[in-house]
Amino acid sequence: MLDQEGTPTDRDGDAARISTGSAGLDDILGGGLDANRLYLFEGRPGTGKTTLALQFLIEGARNGEQTLYITLSESQAELKVVAARHGWSLDDIDIFELVPPEATLDPERELTVLHPACEAARQDPARSSAACAGRGSGTRAAR
Repeated sequence: MLDQEGTPTDRDGDAARISTGSAGLDDILGGGLDANRLYLFEGRPGTGKTTLALQFLIEGARNGEQTLYITLSESQAELKVVAARHGWSLDDIDIFELVPPEATLDPERELTVLHPACEAARQDPARSSAACAGRGSGTRAAR
């Protein structure tokens, strides 16, 4: 269901929640992430940013949503290694590599952003934030 502003809602009219793909985190967050919001996860290497992003996208793919991972610091091969360590497959997730060489040298610049993407992001992943600002259409993206 959608409210008057086009925001997804549940049966009670409350803003819909989107599962993170982690039951424990969803429980802590009161049912998941709010729809149509931008989430930034920041941390040093090894803190779980990529794992959280992959869980989020795998959950979306499991629900039949289109998913897109825009990688700014890891290659597709590296992402597949991370997924394999968890017993996950990335077959249903589109991956776009946007890895500038200087980003791989500075661990302080590592960020992960989760965003409900729109069709424009699938056509031009490099413009996803600008092209999709404020619009959710049943797709997910992670960077």
